Amino acid sequence: MNNVNMKKPNILLIVMDSARAANFSCYGYSRPTTPNLDKFAQDGVLFEQAIAEGCWSLPVHTSLFTGVYPLCHGITTSKDALPDGYPTLARMLKDNGYYTCCFTNNAYVSSHYGLIQGFEKVDEVWRAMQKRGVERPLGLRMIKQLEKRDRLARSLIQGIKLVRRLKKMFRQKQRLTDSGAKLTNERIQKWMNEEWDRSRPFFMFVNFMEVHEKYDPPHPFDRRFMPSWYSPRRVAKVSPNKSEVLSGRNKRRKEDLEILQALYDGEMNYLDHRLGELFQFLKSKGIQDETLIVVTADHGEGLGEHDHLGHRKALFEELVHVPLLIRYPRLFPAGSRVPYQVQLADLVPTFLDIAGVSVDKSRMNGFQSLRALPQQEIRPFTVAENTAIKSLDGVVARMIRTRTHKYIWKSSEQHELYDLVNDPGETKNVSGEQPEIARQLHAQLEEWQRAHAGQQTEKRESDADEVVEERLRALGYMS
Repeated sequence: MNNVNMKKPNILLIVMDSARAANFSCYGYSRPTTPNLDKFAQDGVLFEQAIAEGCWSLPVHTSLFTGVYPLCHGITTSKDALPDGYPTLARMLKDNGYYTCCFTNNAYVSSHYGLIQGFEKVDEVWRAMQKRGVERPLGLRMIKQLEKRDRLARSLIQGIKLVRRLKKMFRQKQRLTDSGAKLTNERIQKWMNEEWDRSRPFFMFVNFMEVHEKYDPPHPFDRRFMPSWYSPRRVAKVSPNKSEVLSGRNKRRKEDLEILQALYDGEMNYLDHRLGELFQFLKSKGIQDETLIVVTADHGEGLGEHDHLGHRKALFEELVHVPLLIRYPRLFPAGSRVPYQVQLADLVPTFLDIAGVSVDKSRMNGFQSLRALPQQEIRPFTVAENTAIKSLDGVVARMIRTRTHKYIWKSSEQHELYDLVNDPGETKNVSGEQPEIARQLHAQLEEWQRAHAGQQTEKRESDADEVVEERLRALGYMS
């Protein structure tokens, strides 16, 4: 469709932190977790095989804001930050007439990591909302130390924590509390009603943390998918320590994982509810169809698969296969589904293309605009990287994925190959049975790495303060 004379659309990029595609009902999940997003997908485009560039927040958000792989932007540990003056997506859109604003519940999306460059308005919602992680009182620090040293104290403290969790669950039944989605919606609405100059289109980035561990959906979402035989007391007894859950005896482990899955799905369903409210607000303002709306996730989540809970550990499908939904009736036909592989960083050239911003394609690492929906494969493979300090066994890993196979290179040289067609759960390493495919993908990955070897950004060191580090520690990112 020709849009030479078309008014530039507003752009709304929504990231559901830690939301894996497999648990969206519009992606075929058995539970009705995402009714509002199901409707959203029917009105737009669903990408069946969207792959993140990594398995944790910082490097993937950086790719979303720069349009390059982690190998090139170099932001691969919590000590790294983008250099000042980097041509981010927000900066490029701002320079081309967009009002740029950011509503974030993720402490990585901050000036300390260079990710808010180009945003005129930045609202770090988590600072107002989240007491957990904003500060750690001296008494709590002492309890943590005592818990590590004394077995009797550990048992006593665990009992106290159980009582606290039960009290918290009771309070949630009295009043709807969340991880910031409600307040974020309120602040977005306030900005649109009171601050936005409608003569300028906006680029808005929103990060929601509801689906991120620790899973704690407000009532009644905490019970929506919970098997009736699990009482609130049994739910509260699930250890917050992931290794304890995974090392539990067969029956205990099965029950704990079933409870965590129900809580995760409850968080998904609750955030879907809040997104439905946001979409309705846009409709009431008369701008829903004038806005290019994208809903995605920075990475997925392990829920017991591969003996893994959470993220950052590995590059399996539950961690890198993410949802990607786009709604903009002027360009994207309603009800479309794209079966081919795309990557999250493809959104950068997509936004710039639709906004009419020219960009040097050589800077885009081969990422492409999705404006013309792929009618065939637009790339032979996708790539993801994991350099997290807390990765499995502390190894660096890179993944190359075709439609049929995934090859995972590891610095430990314990490389893996999975047949995604016959073994979508990646339960069996077939590198010994299909050595030729393993060699071919290994060679392609090496060629990809050589092609991007000279494109690294000179990163700087993060200047995250104590409050930010405490927040990230509470989310499990720092020790």
